[in-house]
Amino acid sequence: MEGQANTTIIKEIILGVATVLVSGATFWLWRTSAIPALAGGDVQSGLRFIAPAAGLAISAALFALAAMFIRDRRIIYGAAMIGAGIPYLLIDASNAVLLLLALSLGGTAFAVHKIRREFSLSVGFSVSKTVKSGLSLYFTVACLAISLFYSTTLNQKNSLAAFLPKPAFDFTLYHFLNSRFAESITGLPDVRRDITADELLDMLARRQLEQQGIPGVKISAADLARLHKVEHDEISRQYGITFRGNEKVQDIFYTVVAERADELMGPYRAYLPLVSSLAFFFALKALTLPVYLVSLVVIFLLIKGLLFAKILKRAHEQIDVERITL
Repeated sequence: MEGQANTTIIKEIILGVATVLVSGATFWLWRTSAIPALAGGDVQSGLRFIAPAAGLAISAALFALAAMFIRDRRIIYGAAMIGAGIPYLLIDASNAVLLLLALSLGGTAFAVHKIRREFSLSVGFSVSKTVKSGLSLYFTVACLAISLFYSTTLNQKNSLAAFLPKPAFDFTLYHFLNSRFAESITGLPDVRRDITADELLDMLARRQLEQQGIPGVKISAADLARLHKVEHDEISRQYGITFRGNEKVQDIFYTVVAERADELMGPYRAYLPLVSSLAFFFALKALTLPVYLVSLVVIFLLIKGLLFAKILKRAHEQIDVERITL
């Protein structure tokens, strides 16, 4: 009997340590890979987000398993608190960070309590029913920590990207430049997605020469360089931007639009990082729904695997139900 109890304690410790390690690795991936990519506007590289998202699903599954099957309250609450506190070790301490840490620890403890309570009171066993409320709260706590990672990368300029995503802007600009309306204005059909500023200026110059009845004029490299300089200076004077000419047109347009939007914000631009972080939190929370569904599948498969390996076992227990009667 004592040997069986020792074996159970060892299993619980291993599950608790696994929960902490996977949670720490997941938040580290978000901090070092996914968040820098998001802050830099690199959302096209899906590989940077697959591993963090998968890690979040696995860490949520282990959290739920630990809350259900670890009977020793010291082990489960200790593991849960350490796992929730790890992301805050990756951020410089401040009053706001300490406040969010306290909220995260409280939310995690409550999530453990809800899962354990549902597990103990349920007649029969249903994964989705048992972990539903607690796992949802776990994802809220995780999104809070990830949003804090995101907020530490923001300043007034790059926080504008949350409201004006560059990939969406590039997509819109590309299709606008290749629309009939833009063609009627510029006379430039089939503008490449990666066209540079100087290439676009050259196309416009040739179009103007053709309209004046002098097509096919050859311009020397020296004259072309002087023409580019004049055009650069004129654009810089009108729009207040400096560029070399080899930048992509979509990058230059985005810079101009972002700077004008920043000017329109006036004194309210100081609140952009905060508003951007809140927007990111709610967007991330909405996007965790498929991760939540994946985590349910992972929990189910882990339970089946642990039962097959005889690490978990089925047991029949009698429970007392309290009712109010006459």
